[in-house]
Order: sequence, then structure tokens, then C-alpha cells
Amino acid sequence: MKRIPLKDTERYTLERFRQCKKTERHLAWLKSRKAGVGGSDMSTILGLNAFKTPYDLWLEKTGRVEPEDISDKWAVVKGNALENELRKRFRAQHPEMLVTDGTDKQFISRGKPYLRASLDGILQGEDGSFGILEIKTASSRRAGDWHDEDGNLRIPPYYLAQVEFYALVTGWTWGYV
Repeated sequence: MKRIPLKDTERYTLERFRQCKKTERHLAWLKSRKAGVGGSDMSTILGLNAFKTPYDLWLEKTGRVEPEDISDKWAVVKGNALENELRKRFRAQHPEMLVTDGTDKQFISRGKPYLRASLDGILQGEDGSFGILEIKTASSRRAGDWHDEDGNLRIPPYYLAQVEFYALVTGWTWGYV
């Protein structure tokens, strides 16, 4: 598999998490994530998150309360377990693009270093441009969120906010969910 050449730009710096034990890398990523706001915080900030209020997020980000550990929740376990396989499937379905794992790095906005993007995948098109790959696994409980009132497929607003935030941080203008 060919690697996508990523480097710091005028828009962002890259923080890379060294290859080590998965728990050590995860702890380094969590520490970096706590230093700012990320894409998964956007739905909360915009009031689109049914599980957390903007005030709850503020309490967490300012260190007044510890965030709930959701790593053992079924949706998180399932999503993490499927992410690599879904990235491989996407790669097989789109041979015209380079596709790589983005979970070992974080994009940090140069102008606003509290804005941090952790991508599920990084894409490079035939023209050399970069794109965002965001991997989601819908539960049957929220499957209806993926369709509009006419039954057409759409990205739920709480996920779209995440992808748009990643575009803001990276400056990239396209991607796949």
C-alpha cells in the first residue's frame, strides 16, 4: 500500500502518535484531544447531540468534570472493530484513490490551535488533492437519521457538522462518509 505524503502546511500542523502499544497511543491521542475541540464535539457545540449539552462539554473541556468513558459502549466497540475493515472495503471500491488510516495523527489548526481534527481516513485523489474519509456504522435505532422526509439518503446533521469541521481545519474541500 502506497503512503500518502502528509506534511505540515500553512493551515495546520500534524501531530503524529508514534507506533507503540495501542493503549499508550490512545492515551497520547486523548491527551491531545483534551487540549482543544474536535470534530466529534461539533454536534454538541451546535446543539445537535442528544446525549450531551454544550454546558456538559464546557465542563469537560475546562477540566471541571471528567468525560464519561464510553470506550466499552457497544456502538463504540463495534465502530472501532469495523473501522479498519471498512477502510479496506472503501479502498477496494475506489482504486482511483490512495486511502490511508488517519487515526495515528491529529491535524491542529495553526491559527487556532484549539481546533483539532482526527480523521478516520485520509484520501488522495488522482489530481493530488486530499480528502476526508469519515467512517460511520449506523445502528438500527438511528438508521432513520440517514434519510430525509422523502426517503432519500443523506448524512445526518450531527455527522455532517463533524466532517465540515474537519474541512475547516484541513482546508480540504471533499470527502466521503
